[in-house]
Amino acid sequence: MVGLAAVLHFLRYYRWIYSGNIDLHGEKEYFLYIPSGSGYEDVVNLLGTSGQIRNISSFKWLAVRKNYPNHVFPGRYRLRQGMSNNQLIGILRSGSQEPVMVTFNNIRTIRELASVISRQIEAD
Repeated sequence: MVGLAAVLHFLRYYRWIYSGNIDLHGEKEYFLYIPSGSGYEDVVNLLGTSGQIRNISSFKWLAVRKNYPNHVFPGRYRLRQGMSNNQLIGILRSGSQEPVMVTFNNIRTIRELASVISRQIEAD
């Protein structure tokens, strides 16, 4: 009986780590933007309010164990359908951001260029 309880306990945590926890509701990808100055609680709130994560408790449990609260990096991160908590925390913790495409047309001055770019990226 103790062995069965141990196996069930192991399976629960295995699923929390390696099973898909991202649900994009039919979309293939979603971009999570973490602003400069954000901390761990800010990221948890972003994930919770975006509705893209199925089980926020399992994310928080693994994030603490992988020391993510001390390794929060701002940026643009690509979330894919079915990503596990382990995959998600891996990209967030390492700062593996996706490039930001900046487009501008009909720019005549440096001031206009700076204005257009600052609207498309986090800059002042």
